[in-house]
Amino acid sequence: MITRKLDDLGRLVIPKEMRRTLDMIEGDNLAITLSGSSVMVRKFATACDFCNNDEEVVRTNRVFLCRDCTDILEAKRSN
Repeated sequence: MITRKLDDLGRLVIPKEMRRTLDMIEGDNLAITLSGSSVMVRKFATACDFCNNDEEVVRTNRVFLCRDCTDILEAKRSN
């Protein structure tokens, strides 16, 4: 666990090692939601840039891809 203090404007710094693990970079949109008494923060992507699927979307080199399209591209790459 890592602890951080909220500043006087309510800002919180997400530690660099966590941002790196989650592939977060400056300018990424984040979704902030409440879950009981916890605050949940996750990267926000609306949909895959290729098929418009909105499930399991991740950013890869500034492109949003779903798991299916990622698998297709990786299969084509290995052929």
